[in-house]
Amino acid sequence: MIRPIQTVNVAEALRQFASDSITPLAQCDFVLHGVHTYIKSCHMETFGKYGEKLRERYTDTDRLINDRVVFRQVYKISLLKSPETDVRLEYTLEPGPYATHPLLHIKSSSVIPKERYKPQQLFMLLLKEINKIKAREGMLIGLYSDAMIEDVKSLVKRIYTGQFTGEYTVLLFSGIEPEIARPSRLELHFEQKNVDRQLKEVEPGELLVEYSKPVYGRNGLNAYGKRVSSGNAENEPFLSCEIDDATVSVVDDANSVRLYSKKRGFVHYTPEHIEISNRLTLDTIKRVHSQVAKEEENEVEVHITQNDTTRDSVGEGVHLTSERIHVSGHIADKATVEAKHLVVDGATHNGARLFAREATVNRHKGMLRCHKAQITLLEGGEVHATHVNVETALGGSIYAEQVTLGVVRHHLKVYATDSITINSITGEDNAFVINYKKVPIVLRHLEYLDEDIDEQRYLLDEAKRHREEEVPKISKRIVAMRDEIEEIKHSSFNATVVIKHTVHGLNTITFSLPKNKEITYRTREGMSYEPFFLELHEEYVTLQPVGVSVSL
Repeated sequence: MIRPIQTVNVAEALRQFASDSITPLAQCDFVLHGVHTYIKSCHMETFGKYGEKLRERYTDTDRLINDRVVFRQVYKISLLKSPETDVRLEYTLEPGPYATHPLLHIKSSSVIPKERYKPQQLFMLLLKEINKIKAREGMLIGLYSDAMIEDVKSLVKRIYTGQFTGEYTVLLFSGIEPEIARPSRLELHFEQKNVDRQLKEVEPGELLVEYSKPVYGRNGLNAYGKRVSSGNAENEPFLSCEIDDATVSVVDDANSVRLYSKKRGFVHYTPEHIEISNRLTLDTIKRVHSQVAKEEENEVEVHITQNDTTRDSVGEGVHLTSERIHVSGHIADKATVEAKHLVVDGATHNGARLFAREATVNRHKGMLRCHKAQITLLEGGEVHATHVNVETALGGSIYAEQVTLGVVRHHLKVYATDSITINSITGEDNAFVINYKKVPIVLRHLEYLDEDIDEQRYLLDEAKRHREEEVPKISKRIVAMRDEIEEIKHSSFNATVVIKHTVHGLNTITFSLPKNKEITYRTREGMSYEPFFLELHEEYVTLQPVGVSVSL
């Protein structure tokens, strides 16, 4: 053993001793005789001795941090070649991310001769060994270590009661964990959703905007007596726009401000205002499958404003679905539009497909299926509906129950079940047919009626066995559905074709009859006609007012 020295770095002193004595470092050790503690704060130009007065002052954690206190210790040690020791600890040291609460994990394989010492003596030996470990690591000794002392006492108790198995952890230092500064962050979640779609709809209760408030941070103090900086952060401002209380809710807590949608719709966000609206206005829709929602009852209106005749407002391949859709321009080839209420101010290309409950189309060339259709100009398109009103027809085909036409030019085919009303015909090669078998929506309705009758028959059989009181009601439903079927199948006898003005050109009017028979009349140039209808006799049917008859 050499004479005692003072050092601030025990590990370096050990390495120097090993080199000077030509001894392996693992065979070198030291005796810790004492520690001198020094302190420096923002009120001191240099380090000063840490005495009782300063100790009392810095029991206050806030003052310790605010005064930017740091500690330094000088260890008084004697260096020596490793002698035989009574206690030899096997351990791992876990400093932690900031070294404010380092942990010493002592293994039960350590050499601890409990038989040779009383508990108090063993406690002092263990404390001495642990302080040596701290000194070798450059940690503070004797400061903020009350928890360490209690842990060592508990360890001694476990050793003598046989409970020290596996591993035991000692908290070496109770420092001050820093609170790391965090910049504020503004996330517009509604802009991040549905990134593969042009239309971005939000649901009720959906998170729209999240503002994480800034954390300004708090410095810490670690086991080496050093101040741990909280860091710095630049902050983003929160939304300065007006928030619509009727459609957007605000949740403000200590960490963040969050905006949630109160209804289903689209986010309208500007630097001045944010709200949820059922109306979406876009210049064009270009992406494939730009769907608003599959559900029909979504109460959303989409307005496509682009009406340049050289461009399509709804691009090729787009599939657009919503409650209300208003397209100012054109709908491209292979585009599909579905809506409860549909308005197209422009034109539909030949390959466009439209589905709606009510549709108003300016110029139609594609395919339209709806309940009620209002078309300004039919240019060879196809229409399937219950009620159809066309102002001018330049060809195409219509399949409906009731059809009203303004001006008919050439090559139009109309198939109806109830009525066809025409203001004027100025061309030829037009066909007006009353035949339920030619109207797909009516045939589909007949299929549904047949299925419903089969289901009611099953319910009727069950009712006859178990619920006699239900029989009359079910039987009545079956009779009503059968009557409806018969009414459809004989609809030609109640249908009319009305041409209000003089007919120009050759056109045909056809009424279907039972047994796949039909009556056809070819109009004559310059003729005016009263309404066409069927007059049923016992053995034949006459098409009035032209008097063409066919036997039954």
